Amino acid sequence: MILSQRTMPWANQLLGTSKFYIHAYGCFITCIAEIVGTTPDIVNEKLNEVGGFAADSTGELDEVIWSKIAEAFPGWTAALHTPYDNTTVLAMLQAGNSVLVQVDAAPIGNPGGLHAVRYIGGGKLHDPWDGQEKPTSTYPIVKAFNVLTRIAPLPQVPVENPNIYKGIDLTNHDSIKAAIDTWKGESDGLYTKKV
Repeated sequence: MILSQRTMPWANQLLGTSKFYIHAYGCFITCIAEIVGTTPDIVNEKLNEVGGFAADSTGELDEVIWSKIAEAFPGWTAALHTPYDNTTVLAMLQAGNSVLVQVDAAPIGNPGGLHAVRYIGGGKLHDPWDGQEKPTSTYPIVKAFNVLTRIAPLPQVPVENPNIYKGIDLTNHDSIKAAIDTWKGESDGLYTKKV
């Protein structure tokens, strides 16, 4: 599903702790939401909880701190790469990573401004401005890119129960007695005939 930053109910929420609204400046968190499988308002909330926004040139806290993605969304990492390198982006996409590309916002009426789109491969992108799939040529000026990677969870190692020894529950006195009785019967030849 392609998300748009201008969709209600999140469109009219403030971005981070800034005075800017998600509908106008929420392209980054909308791309992140699409990648991690949630909605922009949840990304906004989780990044706020971990101090995941930095001040922009006006002093507003609305720029994503990429190292905070892992803290806000355990199991994910994010890294900023600058300048843009198409060979690396293609390799990242082919490796199954998610790539958020920072582009010049001229096509949406803000020349020189920064906009984020999600590259999906095959010369296509998801544009959070209007929630549409478009050719990557829609935004010809590319500046940088971010790679979001899903980390496989560590395998769960079974914890040994210190109260179980070779299948016998050491806290269960009846179980221990039955085991000792069986051992004693075996040592007395009760279960084995001697030839």
